[in-house]
Amino acid sequence: MLLAVGCSKVPAQVVQPAAEESTCAAPTEAQWGGTPLGVADEVSSPRQAITLMGGGPEDDRAMAGFLEDAAGGDVLVLRASGSVTSYPDYFGGLDPQPAPRSARVLKIPETALSVEESVRCLLDGAEALWFAGGDQWNYLGGWPASLRELLRLKIGSGVAFGGISAGAAIAGEGAFDAESGTISSEEALRDPASARVSVSLSSLGHPDLDGFLVDSHFSEREREGRLLAFLARYRQITGDAVAWGLGLDERTAIRIVDGRFKVFSSGGAVWLYALRGPARVVEGYPLEASDILRVRWPEGTEGPWPPSEGTWTADTLRVISGVVQPAG
Repeated sequence: MLLAVGCSKVPAQVVQPAAEESTCAAPTEAQWGGTPLGVADEVSSPRQAITLMGGGPEDDRAMAGFLEDAAGGDVLVLRASGSVTSYPDYFGGLDPQPAPRSARVLKIPETALSVEESVRCLLDGAEALWFAGGDQWNYLGGWPASLRELLRLKIGSGVAFGGISAGAAIAGEGAFDAESGTISSEEALRDPASARVSVSLSSLGHPDLDGFLVDSHFSEREREGRLLAFLARYRQITGDAVAWGLGLDERTAIRIVDGRFKVFSSGGAVWLYALRGPARVVEGYPLEASDILRVRWPEGTEGPWPPSEGTWTADTLRVISGVVQPAG
């Protein structure tokens, strides 16, 4: 069968403006790091591109591409936990052309009740948004609705967009939101209607990933089964004939630019799924599903985006009593 698919180290090349050009105050509730605050925004035209990574060390080539997508503008890393210095330090070791004018990290706690004006100012001036790893429920349920709505509008405005691990899992139209914590493939296949298989429409999804649900740490954590359960739940929400899934291995990235995709990987792959046949999702019963297409995209694979049937050789799978197996 065939399938086609259509205050930390500052980045080296960033030029520091004079202090009098200050526009954004330092946030008080959120923590920040990277290029010192007080940068007057200059309008630039970012490339509307997507960069997603499956976890583990970032792929330098794909990350340099993401930084270049900012078109010399301002890069803002968003996270709810973790370091505010590691990303600026990492960016400083890359050589994007052009380099971003600034690179900052905002760590916004789950306890935030509203959007600080300083946070709004920094978001307004950003040409590229990167969502760090962690727990996707912090992004999709912990952050205040006002912040998520502001981010949704910013993502839809054409900024460069990217994320890793949990930051990639929020990128599709559908998302395993992890409201009840993580879940294994075995558990999800055994009872896909369980409340722990918490799938919803992402408030932070990218328009170019409509119809998709993304999972990370894919092969390393044996997540194929749970992705199929997620797709069955996702399709119940949308009513679409086909539910598409992307499984991202660690040390692996996919970039989607100008209607084409390319895979960057150090031994892993991107896995594409299409749930086309009927699926039974009934509480207390294992998943049953048929006519599932699977394609493995290794390092260097590229082609048109979005997907349609017709070019890549695909495996066909089914799920019988919660067990994933080759079809027929």
